[in-house]
Amino acid sequence: MFGWGKKNKDENEHAKLRKRQIDEFVNHNPSAVLVDGPAGVVVYQLAVTTQFGQLKFNVYLVQTFPETAPNLVLLSKVAHPWVNHEMRVVGHPMLAHWTPHHSLGKIAREVYNEFAQNPPKPITTGIAISGAQTANAKPVGAHVVPQAHQQQPTGLTNLQRQHQQPPQQVANPPNPMLPPKPEKPKAPKCDRPELPTKFSVIESFQEEDLQNLLNSPETMQEMARNQESYLKLVNVQKDLYDSINNAARLNMSRRSTVEEENMEVQALLKQVQEQRAKLKELQQRQAIVCEKFSVDALLKCLDQAIEEADQASEDLMYTFRKQCNDDDDDDNDSDAEEEQQTKKKLTTGKFFTKYVKARQEVHVLQAKRERLCDLFGLQA
Repeated sequence: MFGWGKKNKDENEHAKLRKRQIDEFVNHNPSAVLVDGPAGVVVYQLAVTTQFGQLKFNVYLVQTFPETAPNLVLLSKVAHPWVNHEMRVVGHPMLAHWTPHHSLGKIAREVYNEFAQNPPKPITTGIAISGAQTANAKPVGAHVVPQAHQQQPTGLTNLQRQHQQPPQQVANPPNPMLPPKPEKPKAPKCDRPELPTKFSVIESFQEEDLQNLLNSPETMQEMARNQESYLKLVNVQKDLYDSINNAARLNMSRRSTVEEENMEVQALLKQVQEQRAKLKELQQRQAIVCEKFSVDALLKCLDQAIEEADQASEDLMYTFRKQCNDDDDDDNDSDAEEEQQTKKKLTTGKFFTKYVKARQEVHVLQAKRERLCDLFGLQA
């Protein structure tokens, strides 16, 4: 009887906690739609409108929910930091460390807002599943529902096979916020003619003509200048000079821009140095404050305060005892002096009040010191 009653109580608490979680989920997500799901599993569907179209994901709640974490599964192939290759939402920190006291409604709303602000990018090989197909079909990541609560499928459709394929890697698109990289100017191409190894004109000369050519350098030079290969080399040289001049002019035209950018870089470096100096100053101040309020410093202050409070109570006791001894020795004083001393003397009631207060202060300080040592595992 006792065991049966305890089991009934646990089931009632589970049912209340489950109902409260589902009610809170519906309140935070009024657009959630209850759809058909596997046996014993409650499935809600949420749709997010993004720049890529409508994105749908299901929230699976098994019978042991909220003791068992909910499963949020997207119904189309997408790429997002919060979504793994099975299209399960795993990036939310509370899902990774789920407890029955976490709020499913807030988690689902935060996932909804994340997808709305940072839309997942669709993968081209993925095919979205919508409508009633998502309820009875086995979506990507459907293995998250325990086998005990899931109907065994008789076969896989082509649509399901496509969803079981691993997602493709999405290339990072260029960042529109960054300025495009300037293209480097291409150097003009010039065809260098090959140096001739023989000259047909010379080969046709007779020995006498060759001897006359050797004896006349001016004629030889003039003949060389009229050769086609020489003229090509001259044109190449001219093209190289023109290219060098054009590159020099281009560099000189960018001089002002380079100087301005250099000035901006110097200004940024100066700001960085100033910020580093401020950071160093703040770190020094932080070190001073941490040292001032360290455990050793606090214990030292408490020890000093305890010593001063204890000494004050001892001084009060000494003063009262001395006063009592003086009263026994001064019985022969005049009435006027006796009245004046009576005003300055501590009465027994005042002494006890002050002494108890002084000792209480000592004990309070000692208790604080012991508490501080307990907190940090130190010997009192």
